[in-house]
Amino acid sequence: FPVTIEAGELEINLSNRQEHNLQNQLGRAYAKSDLCQIGVSKFAAKANARDNGAVNSHEIGKSIGIHSYATEDKYQNQWHKIGAFAFDSGVKHISSISDTNIKSFLTAIIDAGYSYNTVKQYCAAAEKMDTMLSQAYPQNRGNWSAAIAECKSIAKIECERKDIDTRSYARPQDIVAAMPDKYELAADMQLRHGLRISDACYLTKIDNNHVSVNSKNGQYIVKELTPRQQDLFAKYAVNGTYAVNRESYNYNLQKAKYRDWE
Repeated sequence: FPVTIEAGELEINLSNRQEHNLQNQLGRAYAKSDLCQIGVSKFAAKANARDNGAVNSHEIGKSIGIHSYATEDKYQNQWHKIGAFAFDSGVKHISSISDTNIKSFLTAIIDAGYSYNTVKQYCAAAEKMDTMLSQAYPQNRGNWSAAIAECKSIAKIECERKDIDTRSYARPQDIVAAMPDKYELAADMQLRHGLRISDACYLTKIDNNHVSVNSKNGQYIVKELTPRQQDLFAKYAVNGTYAVNRESYNYNLQKAKYRDWE
């Protein structure tokens, strides 16, 4: 029977053989690396990292090993899920996991609705996994750090939507009205329909009164437009598609949120 690893809305199915191979490969890679530093002072390891040029917490974290059983258990569990995702995508050995696989995994957990803190933890686990694999199997697997940094930036927008959703504001309609016309449609769609930022920022015309949303969780959603929304869609859509940059939208949303209302 297949082994299922499930977290949130993300499901990964491995055969018993894949599960066995993954467990063995992770164990061998960890043993080959020098990450296991249990019993060694973490404080001393951090000091040594600083002496060797690490200047911030990210660089220090990449420079030191694993200093407790609790951290070891957490990372091994997270590495297993990353590896399972890669195996489910066709990878046969963990040494072949590429930056593209990592980006796909992190994007998948963002789309599955994982919290920002959880995504950050997986980013840290991926960084540590990159170190482990680089030590155990030195070969070109792409630029994991760049892929992780890119996904972390996306997570700041996607995974904090509960904090920036217009529905949570005291005067949401005023905020929508204060948005530049280009972004007003996305903000109003969020307010009226509870759409995610990524969904509200990309709408496809069905007819003059309706648009479709290909939501990242796999749903096909149809929404009716108000007369004002129809005007905005007609003004800013190109070839039947309304698409605005999520980061620019979020910037303007935050700007409107903190406007000094008279």
